[in-house]
Amino acid sequence: MAESDLRLRLATLDDAAMLHAWRNDRHTREASRTTDPIPFEQHRAWLEACLADPNRTLWIAESTSGPVGTVRFDQGDQAELSWTVAPTARGQGWGTRMVALALNEVSGTVRAVARGNNVGSCKIAMANGFQVIDDDGEWVTFERIVGEEKTP
Repeated sequence: MAESDLRLRLATLDDAAMLHAWRNDRHTREASRTTDPIPFEQHRAWLEACLADPNRTLWIAESTSGPVGTVRFDQGDQAELSWTVAPTARGQGWGTRMVALALNEVSGTVRAVARGNNVGSCKIAMANGFQVIDDDGEWVTFERIVGEEKTP
């Protein structure tokens, strides 16, 4: 995989069906804060609100063969980065690379939260320089200060 094999683009409403399918994937739900399946209309309303929120950025990570995941950045009192690797793209290294690209777009103190048993997301956070700041046995909170420098 070359660096040019992956790019981030802003999500649009045209991505609703794809994002809904990824969100309702069993493994995605098991790793999410809300584990129940989400009806499409509810998901679409969430996406519309997400795209209209000036404090939220939602990117689609695309390789030369198509979408491989999504990264969301929420600004606020505590900036938080979250991600989902597409079910068909898991275990191929895309998650680490798409988070690295997103970190190039943000600055300041950034947090990420993952279920402790979500080994993939924990590895992605650590590979991108996040440090564990809290682990309550269920959720692990990571933090990283992102400055002017670019991530690898």
